[in-house]
Amino acid sequence: MKQLKFQKTWEAHAMGALWGEMVAKNFSLKNPYRNIAGLKEKNVLFYFDKDLGTQFYNRLDELKNSSIFGYKKFSDKKNFSRYLNLSKKSIVNCDKLYINFLNSDWQKWDDVKLWKEFKKHVYAFNYIYTFYHACQPQYFEKIEDTINKYLEKNFEQNKILKIYNILTTPDNFNCIRIEEFEWLSIVKSIKNLKSYKLSKEDFLNKKKIKNHINKYIALGTVEANTPWDYKFYWKRFNKDFKKNLNKKIQKIKNTKKIAFQNKLKILKKYNIDKKIIDLSNKVSAIGILRLDMRFGWTKLGYTTQLMFTELGKRKIHELINENTIWDIKFDELDKLILKKNFKLTKREILNRKNAFLYNVQNGKINFYEGIAAKKIKNKLILNENYNLKEFKGSIACVGRVIGRVIKFSWTEPNLIKKMERMKKGDILVAGQTRPTLMTAIHKAGAIVTDEGGIISHAAIISRELKKPCIIGTKIATKILKDGDLVEVDANNGIVKILKD
Repeated sequence: MKQLKFQKTWEAHAMGALWGEMVAKNFSLKNPYRNIAGLKEKNVLFYFDKDLGTQFYNRLDELKNSSIFGYKKFSDKKNFSRYLNLSKKSIVNCDKLYINFLNSDWQKWDDVKLWKEFKKHVYAFNYIYTFYHACQPQYFEKIEDTINKYLEKNFEQNKILKIYNILTTPDNFNCIRIEEFEWLSIVKSIKNLKSYKLSKEDFLNKKKIKNHINKYIALGTVEANTPWDYKFYWKRFNKDFKKNLNKKIQKIKNTKKIAFQNKLKILKKYNIDKKIIDLSNKVSAIGILRLDMRFGWTKLGYTTQLMFTELGKRKIHELINENTIWDIKFDELDKLILKKNFKLTKREILNRKNAFLYNVQNGKINFYEGIAAKKIKNKLILNENYNLKEFKGSIACVGRVIGRVIKFSWTEPNLIKKMERMKKGDILVAGQTRPTLMTAIHKAGAIVTDEGGIISHAAIISRELKKPCIIGTKIATKILKDGDLVEVDANNGIVKILKD
């Protein structure tokens, strides 16, 4: 396979050119938070095509450099502590903005006030997003490699994966587990009221439920939609109400205890180098932090979407509506709303809806739209033909499973329906997993992703749920299609397509 200058590192669903601009600015020299967060990449591509969705590419040499830089940054006690504290502050800032906004009468604000609030949320989004990107899997490759080499040198082959997983598994709750615990506790409190029957109307009006949904609705958000809405929770309530809630709640409580006890046993049994223990603890701490940061910036993604939908309804310009507003760039909207010189044509908007490309070169942003975007992208990224029956990835959680592929993409509009159609034991294949897919993850026999390292969502959740998982294949979504019968050998990191 021919090596490309750029490597696809994730996919998303762009709500428009403005959302792409927010991502591109994160990697540009215009981002004032780059140095404080330790974000190294400044050559990236962010490409949208209406037929292909959105793809994000990193330059290969920068991915390698990030691994070396990440080792220095995160292995140093002072730098790690500083990064952790600043990241947590960014989460607190997101929470404040989110709560204050939802508790305000924002729909009654005039255009200028709403736009100023939007900019506040964008700046906070940019801040937390910088720290989030500064702990992407590439920053941990050398750390993972260091831990693995030590284990390979000091332990038998059949023990390495188990010890590695135990050492790097977080022994604290992540935001997904906290949400699940709080939700089940609410359902249990309602169930404890004997002969209590909750109608849909009662459900929507119950204060505990309303507060929970408002608190966590953004946890299930993806760029295209918000699956964890009232309908989602109503279905979830009716399903969970029938279950043994005491057992489920106790199981969650035991998760932290079991992880801690397993780690303690390993440390007592083996004389593991202190440096390796320290690196492993940092991996597990960042794993939880990444999920918390994701929840933080998705809250602001949710609020900005509410604001933009509102601005789109107001007919602030003949070209602007709910459908087009996301294709207006930041400075263009600023001029429009603040009554400055605004110039944009219908043709430019249509071009952006067809395709756009942000090419960040040495920190400088270049923007292309329509045919020009496609031409530039084709010069930089070659199309590859994948005709493999077997491929490899990194092992996140061991096990071996055979099942049918069900592939999820963030660019598809019917994500919820596809999760509902999914059968128990199906093999979940995705570019990356996110909290949105938790319903599918619980059903899955195994998980396979293009992206991710040991601190990725897929790695953390698969180890918690003990689901066989292979991450970082780079090509799984290119090779596999819905219905393929595959063997996921997560003992050896191999995915194999089988004949029916």
